[in-house]
Amino acid sequence: MNRTAKGLYCIYVLALAGLAFNQTGPIHMAKPPAQSSSPWVAVSAEPPGTNNIALTITSPTALPNGAVGTAYSFSFDATGGLTPYSWSVFSGALPAGLNLGSSGSLTGTPTVAGQFAFTLSVVDSTKAPAAQSASKNFTLRIGSALAVTTTSPINATAGSSLTVILAATGGAPLYLWFVAPGSQLPPGLTLDASSGFLSGTPVIVTDSASTPASASKALVLIVAPALVITTATSPPSGAAGTNFSLTFATSGGSPPFTWALDSGTLPPGLTLNPATGVLSGTPQADGSFTFAIRVTDSAKAAVVKSITLTFAVASPGAALSATSLDFSAQAGGDAPAPQSFSAAVSAGAGLQFTIQTDGGAAGTAPPTWLSILLLKGSTPARIPVSIDQTGLQPGKYSGRILVNTSDGRQSVVAVTLTVVVGTPQLDVSPGFLRFAGSASALAMAEQDLLVRNIGGGAPLAFSVSLPSDVPWLSVTPSAGQTAPNAPVPLRVLVNAQALPAGPLRAAIHIDSAAGSADIPVSLLVRTPGPVIGLSLTGVRFEAREKNGSAETQTVKVLNLGDGAVSWQAEILSGSEWLSLGTSLGQSTQGTASAVQLSANVAALVPGAYYALVRISDPGALNSPQYLTAVRRDFSLSSSPARQPSRHSQCAC
Repeated sequence: MNRTAKGLYCIYVLALAGLAFNQTGPIHMAKPPAQSSSPWVAVSAEPPGTNNIALTITSPTALPNGAVGTAYSFSFDATGGLTPYSWSVFSGALPAGLNLGSSGSLTGTPTVAGQFAFTLSVVDSTKAPAAQSASKNFTLRIGSALAVTTTSPINATAGSSLTVILAATGGAPLYLWFVAPGSQLPPGLTLDASSGFLSGTPVIVTDSASTPASASKALVLIVAPALVITTATSPPSGAAGTNFSLTFATSGGSPPFTWALDSGTLPPGLTLNPATGVLSGTPQADGSFTFAIRVTDSAKAAVVKSITLTFAVASPGAALSATSLDFSAQAGGDAPAPQSFSAAVSAGAGLQFTIQTDGGAAGTAPPTWLSILLLKGSTPARIPVSIDQTGLQPGKYSGRILVNTSDGRQSVVAVTLTVVVGTPQLDVSPGFLRFAGSASALAMAEQDLLVRNIGGGAPLAFSVSLPSDVPWLSVTPSAGQTAPNAPVPLRVLVNAQALPAGPLRAAIHIDSAAGSADIPVSLLVRTPGPVIGLSLTGVRFEAREKNGSAETQTVKVLNLGDGAVSWQAEILSGSEWLSLGTSLGQSTQGTASAVQLSANVAALVPGAYYALVRISDPGALNSPQYLTAVRRDFSLSSSPARQPSRHSQCAC
């Protein structure tokens, strides 16, 4: 038997024949009493394949973050028990794309982003039934794939500072930025690796995950020429009180540009559009005004320039005879009578003008119910204005007439249309008819009546009736229907043959749902004398929209009786569009004279227009006689109507 030296401890191995250990746990040998002088030392022994230290998982609960598309690797650790260990998923699920090896290695490439929770279990190598196990909950965040989101190209301006903050998404912030291999920044630019400030051509970004991910993107930097305001320091100005517009111009820089007043004050009455650089308005005072404007481009480069504008004293300009026009109309009725205003200058040469309309405020659409019959010309001028309320509901409507003169001024005429509820109302004109002459002269005398609905509301049907005891009187047609701006003419015929000399009277009765009218008719059969005869009792003019009409119609004035007819022609209504070539004439039995009727060349809005002409001679037996004229202006897209038949008063 051997002994160790003093101070050293050895384990002695004893061979005890015939002794077997059936105990699987540790075997403890008691130490001899303290007072014993025995050299033996107590030892503790364990059976093979056992470890009395508890098995524990030491890896942190929150695992290092990962990213979609980036390889991931992590090894789990444990202490105690008997190695090697065997690892497995106890509950939950690993992120898609990752696998757990039995050795505790978590590896793979994540394919789905998200926050994942799962429980792992570890078992040591101790033989059953003494084997130890442990489990622990873990969380793992998988971020989206790392990508550079900075847009390209990047605009810059020569000579102006540029700062660009590069941006990225995904991965695990914080990011580190680097210039990609093989690329270089433009001269004069630098890249801060930690903040991503400034940029250039291809860059690379790295995140702070345990396994860094990277993403790259080619960025293009476009350097534009230096930004310059090219508008003259003292551009052409104008006169106070007149329309003014100036568009500031630039060269270089990267659009879009933003304009602003840098210092000073704009001339009163002018405003600067920040998007277009247009300085416009109506200067309210004359004199010189100096201010500075600033323009900034999309790369934040900015330049400033001083501008001086000088406005002269305002000229007198054109004066309008009216600043407002008021119209009233009934819904569904005839258009109200046209109105007009004049434009003139008090001194000096005339001014050219153009006319526009709007809905009552700048930029609003022109009202469809408002028509100006003279859209350009020179002063002095009379400007007709017409209204058509067709399709409008009862209410109040506003518009403006803008008169722009060649001196740069703009004058405004406010137009108001009041549309009231229409109530149909029958109207027949003229209010009486008178025929006179010898029996031979009144063989087939004719005059016209005009039936209208002056109340609006709807088309109006009517019928005509005569007394049964007046065979010498007839009316055609015997029924009809009026429409807005479309009255119906009636032919009234008298046949005095075989009638004795003396007066006769009758009445034409016209009936409708909106009332009735009785038109007296007087017939005086005289002894022989002058009798007015007309070759036509009605004429028609046609014109195309915006073209006017220069057509002339001729009506012969005849003497159907004895002696001579010395006649005078007068326009009773419609003088705004109809004119007479001559207003006086004389006709004998063998020689007829003529009256010429012309439609003014001025274009009218599409529609129908009517006029009534009176031919009279105090010495004629049947004076006066009436002549109707109709003008129809067609739109550019419509076809002219067929000419109506002309009614002859006599065969001549």
